[in-house]
Amino acid sequence: YNPLMSEQAISKAKVMMSPFILRRTKAQVMKDLPQKHTSIEYCVLTPSQKKIYDEELKSIDDVRQEKAKRKDLNEKELKKLPPLVNRGSNLLMMLRKACMHPLLFRRNYTDPMLRVMSKLIMKHPAYADANQQYIFEDFQVMTDFEITQLCHSYPNELGKFVLKQKIYEDSGKVKVLVDMLTKTIGRGEKVLVFSLFTQMLDILEKVLSLHNWKFLRLDGATAVETRQSIIDKFYEDKSIPVMLLSTKAGGFGINLVCATNVIIFDQSLNPHDDKQAEDRAHRVGQTEEVHVTRLITKGSIEENILH
Repeated sequence: YNPLMSEQAISKAKVMMSPFILRRTKAQVMKDLPQKHTSIEYCVLTPSQKKIYDEELKSIDDVRQEKAKRKDLNEKELKKLPPLVNRGSNLLMMLRKACMHPLLFRRNYTDPMLRVMSKLIMKHPAYADANQQYIFEDFQVMTDFEITQLCHSYPNELGKFVLKQKIYEDSGKVKVLVDMLTKTIGRGEKVLVFSLFTQMLDILEKVLSLHNWKFLRLDGATAVETRQSIIDKFYEDKSIPVMLLSTKAGGFGINLVCATNVIIFDQSLNPHDDKQAEDRAHRVGQTEEVHVTRLITKGSIEENILH
């Protein structure tokens, strides 16, 4: 039960095992593998992103202040007050989403608008027998992106509520990504773009479509039997310069050495996930140097994660 003896036992075991374990790095084994260059591209929050970011930070400060006020109250006094909403558990995720895109929140569609929309959508046969209140409540928990996609699906009923196309580029990261893709595609090179979040990939699909860039997509929802055909198409079709991938889906076994550029749109909290994603392009069979770029929002939670 002595912690010091446990540490000594572990150290002794490591020394005994070392002659039997061979661990080599990629650089030691594959001398001919071209170099991998990594860089950081800093992005700036747009005014709408900054507003959301500051609101989320303020919300947690308000909760802390309220907690401090309630600290000295007795049980009877506390019962008279409304329950305290603890948002600390999801603050990190909210700040990360604010750094990525404002469409990942609901800011454009107000509750009065959703009331009108929930009534209009009932004109469609699919919603004819639905409960308007339930539709409204479903709308309330959706993001702006999800709602505008629904408006696209029901153009006769909700067409006038579709958000303008320029909103898709209302993100510091998206602006930097577009600039990078313009240069890379102009050079005739292929690019892998990784994001942890499939809804962010949905938004990026819209951005690429607005610029008339052909792309393929591979994420966790992609059927296993179709993955190889998507990869083969990316290799063979020179007119498709971009592959969108979810970070977790870009794991072992996926070989994409036809791409020489990798863009990590948002970081994983586990650095090995991003490392593994990069190595889909930097692996056996690669003949060109690979350039990996991480998009980091200045003065945000992303700098802390990077650190």
